[in-house]
Amino acid sequence: MKIRVFSPLSDKLGFKDKEVKLHSKIKIKNLDELSRVNLQEYLLFINKTKTALDETEVDDGDELWIMPVVEGG
Repeated sequence: MKIRVFSPLSDKLGFKDKEVKLHSKIKIKNLDELSRVNLQEYLLFINKTKTALDETEVDDGDELWIMPVVEGG
């Protein structure tokens, strides 16, 4: 699977794009690469269209985007 993160999270994690090999489905919150992140502070998308929660399962062919919440007026 591919994980894509956007600033400022990419600065914290040290990557913008990362390929991760999964052997079975796993909850987003259990991905080792995201263990230092409070995922509830971000917007999560699977395969560019589906909004996800940290409890959502991902599989090897998925692409996960993690974006900051944008506020404005």
